[in-house]
Amino acid sequence: MTFHPDTLPDLKGKVFIVTGGNSGIGYYTVAHLAEHGAHVYMCARSPEKGTVAITNIKKMYPSANIDLLQMNLMDLTSVVAATKHFLTLETALHGVVNNAGIMATPFERTKDGHEAQWQTNYLAHWVLTEHLLPLMLRTAKTLQPGSVRIVNLTSSGHMSAPNGGINFTDLSLKDGGPWPRYGQSKLANILHTKTLHKKYGPGSASARDGEGEIWVSAVHPGLVETNLATSVGESGSSIMRVLPVLRILGLMKTADKGSWTSLFCAASRDMKAEQSGTYIEIFGRFGEPWWQSSAAKEGKLGERLEEWTREVMRKEGWSPADLQLHDSSPNRIKLAANEITEKSKVVRRSSNPDQRMRTSPDQPKHVRAVSDADPHNQKQQKTSQRCHNVNLPWSPEVSLVTHTSAPLASRISIPPRASKAPISLHPRDLRELSLEAQEAAVIEDLLIVLMGLEGQYIHFAKPYNPSGEKDRLAGPVFVILPGLDPSLRDLTIEILKMATHYSALVAFIDVQGRAELGVVNHALSAAMRKLMFDYLVLIAQLETQFLSNPSFTLHVLGVHILPASHLMSQVYSLAQAIITQSSPTDDDKDSDIEFDMDKILEALQDGDLMSGSRNKPVCKGGRILGLITKRLELFSGDPVTRAILISLLQNTSRPYMRMLNEWLHHGTIQDSYAEFLVKEQKSIKRERLAEDYTDDYWERRYTLRDNVPPQLESVQHKILLAGKYLNVVRECGGVDISNAISNVPTTFEDPRFFDNVNDAYVYANKSLLNLLLTTYALPARLRSMKHYFFLSQSDFLSYFLDLASPELRKPVDKVNTSKLQALLDLVLPAQDPFKENIKVEMNSIDLFDCLTRVINISGIEDGEELLNPPAPPVESEKGPVGFTSLQLDCIVPFPASLVISRKTIWRYQALFRYLFSLRHLEQQLVANWQTLNKASSWAHKSSNKEIELCKRRAFTLRARMLAYVQQLLHFCTSEVIEPNWQAFMEKLKGGSISAVGTVDELMQNHVDFLDTCLKECMLTNGRLLRRHSKLMHTCTLFSNFTSWFSRELESNDPDLSGSTQPPRLEKMAANLRKFELNFEKHMHVLLDEMNHFAATETVVLLSFCARLGDIYQGTEFRELGSKTDHGSGISG
Repeated sequence: MTFHPDTLPDLKGKVFIVTGGNSGIGYYTVAHLAEHGAHVYMCARSPEKGTVAITNIKKMYPSANIDLLQMNLMDLTSVVAATKHFLTLETALHGVVNNAGIMATPFERTKDGHEAQWQTNYLAHWVLTEHLLPLMLRTAKTLQPGSVRIVNLTSSGHMSAPNGGINFTDLSLKDGGPWPRYGQSKLANILHTKTLHKKYGPGSASARDGEGEIWVSAVHPGLVETNLATSVGESGSSIMRVLPVLRILGLMKTADKGSWTSLFCAASRDMKAEQSGTYIEIFGRFGEPWWQSSAAKEGKLGERLEEWTREVMRKEGWSPADLQLHDSSPNRIKLAANEITEKSKVVRRSSNPDQRMRTSPDQPKHVRAVSDADPHNQKQQKTSQRCHNVNLPWSPEVSLVTHTSAPLASRISIPPRASKAPISLHPRDLRELSLEAQEAAVIEDLLIVLMGLEGQYIHFAKPYNPSGEKDRLAGPVFVILPGLDPSLRDLTIEILKMATHYSALVAFIDVQGRAELGVVNHALSAAMRKLMFDYLVLIAQLETQFLSNPSFTLHVLGVHILPASHLMSQVYSLAQAIITQSSPTDDDKDSDIEFDMDKILEALQDGDLMSGSRNKPVCKGGRILGLITKRLELFSGDPVTRAILISLLQNTSRPYMRMLNEWLHHGTIQDSYAEFLVKEQKSIKRERLAEDYTDDYWERRYTLRDNVPPQLESVQHKILLAGKYLNVVRECGGVDISNAISNVPTTFEDPRFFDNVNDAYVYANKSLLNLLLTTYALPARLRSMKHYFFLSQSDFLSYFLDLASPELRKPVDKVNTSKLQALLDLVLPAQDPFKENIKVEMNSIDLFDCLTRVINISGIEDGEELLNPPAPPVESEKGPVGFTSLQLDCIVPFPASLVISRKTIWRYQALFRYLFSLRHLEQQLVANWQTLNKASSWAHKSSNKEIELCKRRAFTLRARMLAYVQQLLHFCTSEVIEPNWQAFMEKLKGGSISAVGTVDELMQNHVDFLDTCLKECMLTNGRLLRRHSKLMHTCTLFSNFTSWFSRELESNDPDLSGSTQPPRLEKMAANLRKFELNFEKHMHVLLDEMNHFAATETVVLLSFCARLGDIYQGTEFRELGSKTDHGSGISG
């Protein structure tokens, strides 16, 4: 089995403690837990080092939620004080990683009188764990099994423990050496793990039916490169000598990788219940390591160690029960705890529940605070008191501030449930009260309940959990104590609906105010918070009426709150709709998640994996605005609801409109939470344009998101293009973003909204076109590209080939491109302003092979099978040479590179290599003819007619090949490229901005021009490309064949050789015949296929087909040659 920290689940809402978290394994344990959303308390002895570590982690993960808990494990006072301080801050704890430790240090006693390694590695962690166990048990009882875990870091060094494992007679082992002391402490960690598992693990007495399970693990991180080795004294010199060897062998792990075992046991979903209580490693042999001493498996030794530890800690006053019951701990604990609490600036308010009530002089005296008199609750209360051994008066601490999961409010406690109050505080039974007294009591309760609190007679229903986010968002269900008159009950139940709505909306505002949900949700929360403020003002006014007006009845209360009830109902309905479309809440984070690989890959590119991997994306940004708009349409016939929704939409859309105006008028995106309709791919930068063969910069750097607000659907593409155009102009210094945007619409309802979008689009398009056509002289650049790549007026090429031929004949890996570049610079016209941008390079991939690959990938020809690469050129036996690998490149500055992009330059290069290969082949055939005319074997007229006939056939075949090459070159340049170029330039009309249209039209026209040239030059049709490749291959072979043919003529001509033997012409004629048949065969197939495609796809091929038909027919020598060959018995 393998594990990686990236596989950890979302840990938001979970709390962890990690000791020794400021360095080494603990540092990376904290970092990875915080990376996945956990709230981590880093225990460190030095506040300075801890602060530096937290700062470094937050540089890697800016959203990391880490607090420092100062703790010195060599001082148990510090351990207990830090633990008490933590318990004042948190109401849940999901994991403890006992990571800190020292190794093989010289003998030393702590201020508590224990050996340093024994206390640091074991005793201090035992005390810490014991103090945290009650909180962990309470947390575990509300969650699924395996949600709460303890991890004890141990080591294979436990095998160096003394005989018997633990020396209870002398635990200091002063004379035993540092390694036995270290091994004894690490063995104690393993035994402690097994003890905790028996008490609290799966199947234990405290974890019946899976409730309240705590999984415990002892982990072996492996050989890890940390600063722990620096604590090894002289006795560890042998270890220090071994460490370099282990590093060379690659056996030492980094501290990051060393933390993986701890992370697996602390938070991975892959850990199983049966692994609790075991000694685990995840590298090499997964599970329990084989290097485990017999003492580590000894159950009785673990029981004895637990008894000893508990007894000694009790005597010294460090056990939790001792501290709570007898308060016998040293005063220094209280002082340290008070000091820590003072530093944290925690402000708490304490009051008795009945102090929440305020009564008028005329109000009945029987109205007082009550609790549920259910015997079951009394039994639970007594059981709880027995479990904690506390016999103190019931005096809970409460806060009048609503509980929130926001980080700054994490220390505020939740008010106690009224059902948990002791019997002495219960109110009189409603049945004992008169109808008037019942009404007064219920009205007073309602005024409290309408603010989200429990009253004396109105409580939260038992299933409701005020600390659970899911329950809070749904709103509490209220129950009325028995005995209320039916005439009052129905009206009270109706009023309680508004109390449910208010409580749910307060929770919704709290949740939607989280930073990760974005500014649109923040604006919605702010708008709702204003409504809640008005609501509370109404409740205050109603309370004043209740206290001062004797005629204020429950019916009057219901009438006064009716408009507010309708408002709250509609806002509550909107909030529930948003929650339904949002991602799972904190309580559902561990539920099953469906994955969409495409969304995950997209999210990885955006740096937002969690939102991309969830089946239900977070409801934010345009999704929120769209939902409000749809409800606005749905309630168009309800003027009150419509007014509420319009107000919410106006306030909620303001931050979205700010982002929109910034994009339209500055070309920048200020979208920290991925809400805006335009998504920016920041990893795609303009510096990569030189390597961008897919136009990622233009096509994918800015794209549209899903869930565009309905108001923007009709203009979303204009918005995208306007910002893209302006962004390019801005990057070239054409937009001053320091100027504030003013006099623009700030809401969707503004009548200038669409004019604002259209004007911005026109301005951005005009600005970018002016930049391209005027500042960067795009038409002139395009003419320069045509001149160099399409060999237009290419006298420079002849001079270049004359100078560079010796270099181009070399194998491609031996060609000196610097020398070729110098020769090209020498022949380029000096007056060309863009000649410095043309570069020479070598492409070792054969042109036809390259084009075939592109055709197979792009699937240009529907229904055609994948093509095999055409026959390689003649040089392939020795590898490609400079002539077949030469291509030009062009350096284009930004933003002209958006039009002349790498994608279009590849098209230019493909056409250049094709035209250059034709020109080179033409020169070869012409040079071949010139060479033959000078050779005596060809200039001399032989007396042998068969030799003369062979000469004429060879001359004829060479002429037909030359005609084919020249006709093809003429067709590509004069009948394809030039007409299409003129059509393209006509669209530019000399660079007039008004004639070009838009930037995207200009870019598309350029690509269409190149694609048309490629298609009509037959470079995108697999079958035609294959035939041309074979014909050119045949012509190249024939050009090389004539040298051998000349030598054969000279040796077989009796007039030249003086031989009296009859000439042997069979081999010479047979080879010549093979070339003739091969050329005719491919020409015949090419003509058939060209005629087919001319009739079905491109009529421009018709004239070329007609001219090639003449070449195919040949001359009278073709027929004569066939007869002679047949008569002489020479076979082709």
